[in-house]
Amino acid sequence: MNIKISHKFSNNISAYFTSFYGLDNLHTGSKDKNSERLTQSLNERTDFKWGNGISKIGIVSRINQFTTAELFGAYCYYFSDIKHNIKSLKNTADGSLESNMLSKFFNINNDWMLQTHFTYTPNIKNNIKFGGNYIYHTFHPKQNSKFYILESITENRINYYLHNKAHEGNVYFQDNLKISNRFYSNLGGSISIYKIGDKYKLGIAPRILFSYSPHNSMSLQLSYSRTNQFIHKISSSYLSLPTDLWLPISESMKPMKADEIFFEANWHSKDRKYSISFDTYVKSMRNLVDYKDDFYLYTSTGSFYDQLCVEKGFAKGIGINVEKREGEITGRISYSLGWSNRRFSEKNNGKYYPANADTRHIINVALNWRLNDKIKLSANWIGHSGNRLTLPIQVWEASMSDPFNSGNYIPYKVSLNNYQLPFYHRLDLSCNLYNSNGFWTFGLYNAYCHVNAIGVRRSINQEGKYCFQYVKLLPIIPSISYTWQF
Repeated sequence: MNIKISHKFSNNISAYFTSFYGLDNLHTGSKDKNSERLTQSLNERTDFKWGNGISKIGIVSRINQFTTAELFGAYCYYFSDIKHNIKSLKNTADGSLESNMLSKFFNINNDWMLQTHFTYTPNIKNNIKFGGNYIYHTFHPKQNSKFYILESITENRINYYLHNKAHEGNVYFQDNLKISNRFYSNLGGSISIYKIGDKYKLGIAPRILFSYSPHNSMSLQLSYSRTNQFIHKISSSYLSLPTDLWLPISESMKPMKADEIFFEANWHSKDRKYSISFDTYVKSMRNLVDYKDDFYLYTSTGSFYDQLCVEKGFAKGIGINVEKREGEITGRISYSLGWSNRRFSEKNNGKYYPANADTRHIINVALNWRLNDKIKLSANWIGHSGNRLTLPIQVWEASMSDPFNSGNYIPYKVSLNNYQLPFYHRLDLSCNLYNSNGFWTFGLYNAYCHVNAIGVRRSINQEGKYCFQYVKLLPIIPSISYTWQF
């Protein structure tokens, strides 16, 4: 649900209110039916529920011909809930033994925000922006797991609950300076202060960009930037799921820092209908946070942060984009090649491994055709290298009383993210029909119904042997919407 209301009080003062709320549900499961040849059967079900919302109210004022100010307040809300239930039936010489494992994850985050922005243009060569913000964070991640075996009445509980509050303040400044007709610069930076518990964390983030135009149809850009991050997304899966936790750094941890150098070259035709761009970047990251390899073995008697480790990573890549900007038919073709690696002393034996976000090849082809003022057709083809995941090469049978295995096996330790899923691709189509009050949008997601693999599960075939099966989601999905413009 989206709501946006704006009102113009005068030529110099306007106000606005926006609000968004979204709620999603996903139910998945699998079943390995038992037979006379099988010694074990598994039934698995996972229920996801997550949502987020934001409400924002602000005012924009033109103070004079040189200065514009904006002040707004916002409230952001995010929650997720996941229930994972695994039932196992194992036939032994002494009879059948049934086990059940139920895990629940809750995650609630709230942010109260106050921001102000100023724009000052003293002359045609300078455009100065500055401002600041304050954010009050609350984090409520929680995990509750229970494992029990029927008849033998073995039960284990794992409970984690955090209730953290944090304060974040930030001020920034940047100056877009026209040095000459062919040489531009953007100089700026920000200073952040983060309070967690009784500790204060400081982050300084400079930004420098230089742009040079050898002639009117070409420009070159070189930039350096640093970012500081005080909140981390912690994931126990290679997918972005509601089980992911947004956690603040602890009092003993340092903020994540990333330094990036970026270069871009742009060319466009004299009539600006066609353009070609090339870019390359390299990024180094420090104080990254992730789960340890054996995080599931930590009990609830210790700190939740005992499950985490901190180290470094780097990324690099190149990209090219060819675009047609004007005319009845417009579109673009883009390709990027990238690498992203991580190294943690307490993961993967201290060796580098590809990150979950290491999508080596990305291809995008978009085409837009405006038949007339009332009809517009669009097609967008997306393709990229499959996600990476850790696939066990060998496993050994574990005791039925082990609460930390799903399906009574434990994998031998292998290199992290040692397997890559098949190439992901799909085609999305849409048609916009315009009228005097707005427009209708008719869409087809994954128009040729290629159901992509998003994961791998260990299963049992009809011969009673273990095997791997792809987990696939999202076939063709039609959609319809109406946008009312007033």
